Order: sequence, then structure tokens, then C-alpha cells
Amino acid sequence: MRKLHLIWVTACMHIEVYKYPAWSDVIEIEIWFQGEGKIGTRRDWILNDFATGQVIRRATWWI
Repeated sequence: MRKLHLIWVTACMHIEVYKYPAWSDVIEIEIWFQGEGKIGTRRDWILNDFATGQVIRRATWWI
């Protein structure tokens, strides 16, 4: 991308926070991508509390 003088720009971000983890909590992060047209993409995130499996955050970024 540097050779073509291109950059990525985050156009929109949506975050849902259900719980804040404590300092010693272990979290699991699941990330996946979806194409949105020719040059756009969407990145989805889910953060889980590893001990309970409870979803603590969700996020979606449109680039």
C-alpha cells in the first residue's frame, strides 16, 4: 500500500460494552472480516470472559 500511496481509514465504529474485565481476568477475542464492496471491509470483534464464556464486549468497524 505504501508503494501505491494508499492508507486505511476507519469510517465508522460501533462498540457495545456489557462489562469491564478486572485486571486478572483472562479474555478471549474472536475477530472476523467481511468484504464490503471493492475497497471496503468490515471487521467484527467479540470479547468473552474466558472463565464464564460471557460476552463482555462487541465491536464492528467499517473501513
